[in-house]
Amino acid sequence: DIKMNYITNYAQINISRDDLKKSIYSKVADLLRKEIDFVTKELK
Repeated sequence: DIKMNYITNYAQINISRDDLKKSIYSKVADLLRKEIDFVTKELK
């Protein structure tokens, strides 16, 4: 599933899922969510 594996397999960031939950990374997490949504829509 793309949503489950996107960060580890495709995203070019070096931030863990746990760190993305921290408020300091909230903007990065938002961008990743938007990117994942876009990719899943385009691959359907």
